Amino acid sequence: MRLQTFTAPNMQAAIKLIKEELGRDAVIVATKKVEQPDGSMGLEITAAMDRPITPPPAPVAPKINADAGVVTSSAEQAPVNDDFDLLMNGHGIATEVSERLRKAASGLGDAGFSHADALEMVLGKLLKFQHPAELFPCGQLHVLVGPTGAGKTTLASKLALSRKSSGQSIALLSLDDQKIGGFEQLALVAEALGEQAHLIPDESALREAAKKLGKRQFLLVDTPGLNPYDQKAIQEFAKRLQQLPVEPVVHLVLPATLDSTLLPSMPVAFAGLKPRTLLFTKMDETRHYGGVVNVAANHPLAVGIYSDNPQPAADAQPLDAALLAQKLAKKPTYPWERE
Repeated sequence: MRLQTFTAPNMQAAIKLIKEELGRDAVIVATKKVEQPDGSMGLEITAAMDRPITPPPAPVAPKINADAGVVTSSAEQAPVNDDFDLLMNGHGIATEVSERLRKAASGLGDAGFSHADALEMVLGKLLKFQHPAELFPCGQLHVLVGPTGAGKTTLASKLALSRKSSGQSIALLSLDDQKIGGFEQLALVAEALGEQAHLIPDESALREAAKKLGKRQFLLVDTPGLNPYDQKAIQEFAKRLQQLPVEPVVHLVLPATLDSTLLPSMPVAFAGLKPRTLLFTKMDETRHYGGVVNVAANHPLAVGIYSDNPQPAADAQPLDAALLAQKLAKKPTYPWERE
């Protein structure tokens, strides 16, 4: 691990120095206020860079069926037919949730509804869908939390772009004083929108940002990724949220690519932050949507937004029963299979 100390007049200048010297993946270890040679107050920041030297394990190469011209896995998967149970199992939907879906869909099917329409109606009753405008009401402080790599910063950028383009005044703030690259992305988006992103490592920085921003219609706060198994870190971060001047609306951001058996435990792991909604990212990186259903069916949290494009300029999309039913009605595939 490489440690280095930087002195700068403010956090933005310090981040620029750290990025130039240590790169985008540097981590801030310690921060303190110091008096500069001209008598003004500045920041002394210690940053670290730890580059892993162990290469990742090589992926198992798929086998190619030359006769059919189709790439398949080394262990052949049983074909998924139109049977409802097999389709739901293929997506990774938990048995108890699948049973609830099957019974309700079967009754609607007997009443003359199509498979897709029945699934849509059942999902609409089972999950707590809300329109994006209801998830993100104006005039409140919205905080995005979640595990590392969930895509919170990209989603924050998408939401800010969308609100700005609709004519609303916005404010982009970040509590992520750990990783350099995350705030840089937010700062670039803010600059493109004619705004300034504010890094708020402490209460004084928050008060300073509040003075500069004044009243805004849409206030969005990005946060560092948190390890769901590190409850001490989550509790410490909960204390930071309690120091905010107003009670925030906390949104739990989860990647749809996370294991379908692990996703339902995320609201439990992050319960100390009191999330009110579920927002899903990386929907384009999977064709197995059981995890999305499992977590939304097992927790009374509102859901209504998903992201399926890593580019900040691409809008986050509304997620409703019709769209989720459409995705579940398709046979789940793996990257080496033809859709």
